[in-house]
Amino acid sequence: MPESHVGYEVRAIIAKVLDCPPDKIRGDDGMSSLSGLDSLKLFRILVALEEEFQISLEDGRLYEVSSVADLVSLVELSCETR
Repeated sequence: MPESHVGYEVRAIIAKVLDCPPDKIRGDDGMSSLSGLDSLKLFRILVALEEEFQISLEDGRLYEVSSVADLVSLVELSCETR
């Protein structure tokens, strides 16, 4: 199944914040297993996602996601309900 535009952009944002190639970020990657991810970088990802997709994500919701795929789903849901 081809990756959605949202999925691609979420991975690209994560990769940019973590300073790694986007192809190193996979949907099944656990957020806690992403190399170099800390609370400050997670906040930077949140801000970048909100700017890119013109959405508002609650900080607490971002800390609840366990994988990149979960984060993509959260962004897609937020885009649908904006």
